[in-house]
Amino acid sequence: MRMRQVCAGATATALIVSGAVLGASAAQATDATAPEYVPATGIAQTTNAAEESAAYNTWHFDPSKSQLVTQQRNGITVPQGAEVLVRKGNGLDVSLPDAAAETRGSIEVLAESLDIVASDLSAVTYQIPVFFDYDEAGKPKYTTLRKQAGEAADIWTTSGAIGTAFAANSSAELDKLVDALDVDDDARAIGAGFLVSRPASEVLVSNFSASGTTTQFTAAPVVTAPGTPGTPAFVDAKDIRPDESSYPGWHEGVPAGPERGSFETVIGEKKNAAGLKITGKSQVLNGFAEDSFLPNAAGLAKSLVVAADAGGADIWAQIPVFSYPQGVVEQQFTTLRALVPASGKLADTSEWVSSRDIAGQGGVLVPKNTATSLDEIVAALGEHDVLGYGVHVESGSATIQSIAFNGVTTEFFTAPMPVDPGTKPDPKPQPKPALTDIPKGHKFYADIMWMQERGITTGNKQVGADGKVSYTFQPKDAVTREAMAAFMFRIEAPKGYVAPKASPFSDVKPGDKFYKEIAWMYDAKLSTGIKNGNALPKFAPKAKVTREAVAAFLYRDAAPKNYQAPKVSPVADLKPGDKFYKEIAWMMETKRSTGIKQPSGKPTYAPKANLSREAMAAFLHRADTLK
Repeated sequence: MRMRQVCAGATATALIVSGAVLGASAAQATDATAPEYVPATGIAQTTNAAEESAAYNTWHFDPSKSQLVTQQRNGITVPQGAEVLVRKGNGLDVSLPDAAAETRGSIEVLAESLDIVASDLSAVTYQIPVFFDYDEAGKPKYTTLRKQAGEAADIWTTSGAIGTAFAANSSAELDKLVDALDVDDDARAIGAGFLVSRPASEVLVSNFSASGTTTQFTAAPVVTAPGTPGTPAFVDAKDIRPDESSYPGWHEGVPAGPERGSFETVIGEKKNAAGLKITGKSQVLNGFAEDSFLPNAAGLAKSLVVAADAGGADIWAQIPVFSYPQGVVEQQFTTLRALVPASGKLADTSEWVSSRDIAGQGGVLVPKNTATSLDEIVAALGEHDVLGYGVHVESGSATIQSIAFNGVTTEFFTAPMPVDPGTKPDPKPQPKPALTDIPKGHKFYADIMWMQERGITTGNKQVGADGKVSYTFQPKDAVTREAMAAFMFRIEAPKGYVAPKASPFSDVKPGDKFYKEIAWMYDAKLSTGIKNGNALPKFAPKAKVTREAVAAFLYRDAAPKNYQAPKVSPVADLKPGDKFYKEIAWMMETKRSTGIKQPSGKPTYAPKANLSREAMAAFLHRADTLK
């Protein structure tokens, strides 16, 4: 796929290219109601006349030309300077020499039906292969009639001589060529196709029509199915990146400058996050990674729900889109927008606008910034990808509580903090919720239950389609470095610890999630971070924690005096002198780790492997027990 980088280091406006369809007519690709879909892999490659003969009545490449084409979302591309001839036979190559005119069909009617959608018609010619003048043995003569695509004049050229009337490569009106071909009432077209000949630049061929059938040179379109509701995710203002230097995830879409507004997480009366307050011009978008774009999903904009306190400001829902028009090499970018109605449900609005003209066969189908129904916009877009979703505020101030799209809900608020009971007696302890993926027979059941009872983990909240809430532990998932910091902080429960105003790490700042816990890791000398040249070290909070790193954390936490590592390694995949050998050997000797069993009898430790949540529970439980 010819995918250009999405918004990497540039605003969306830098992605705009012309929406004109080159050489298109209103009739192109519209006569046939059900196109035949043939991707590049469906065009037979042939290396000689025998192979071509066997594949003749299917779409195939001429063996004398290049067969190098590239599949795109909207057709196939022929590279600069190449010659590619593609055609399909109609079965008349095997008909009898004296076949009736009704069987042979009309060359003129076939020629009139030909149409092609391509990015540069000046490099494309129609091709009609013809058998004529059969001899007594039933062997015909052969020629190809060709005409420049897009030319109005009915002038065709014959590749071979036609009797004495026309020499090879002569040009004339089609009816005169046909009269000369059919002097013996035996001429018949045996197929149709097109030649792309040495274009000055890459040429896209989207579709070809002949005899009322349109062949689209792509696979059949894929449509994104509606998503099912999952567990809502909370996003704080600090989790929203300030620009589009990296497109995936929540980010600000308005370039930095005097016009750009701001956003912040506002705190409610009970010290809970009450929503994301947007002031001034701002676009808060959740972008998708390129491999997660949603194909042909603009219709899912009706599923968008925005819960907000508009505060008098207009809130616009927006859906950024790449489309792939027929006959246009470059992908097209636009943003679909609709004013969020009072209900918050975009299904309740009938008017959407496109930030750019949406062009198609015959010109502009949806003018920019013109109120149009979503169904009309989706039809005009044709083949397209949805790149993300979000909201836009031009001026004023509005507070967003949540945004839901295609089964994914993002919440910008949290439940209120519990009220201080003061001198009231402590409430009766509530039973811990069951972790549905940790049955009693689970290998690490005791370790995980210990974590839950100690309040080190509450589990992961899940909301089913029926609204029922359950909790899971997800034992096989990897642990991030920031989560490990939080777990160790909760175990140690350092009283009165106050995080420094200046961060010890270059990639974690005061106010970030888990800043306090990560700063404590540094102050407690449990983590020195990752060297970063002359700058402050990095902590890499989102990176997965490795098994060797957790050995180092736990060793430093226990601070064993005068420990001497053994000269013979207790594990098969580590030797004395390796990084973290001392810490891992200590883990094995103190039974904080039993290693990974091996058939040889000597366990391994897998120091570079990511630490799973279940293994982390075991390590922490043993560390706490052995204090």
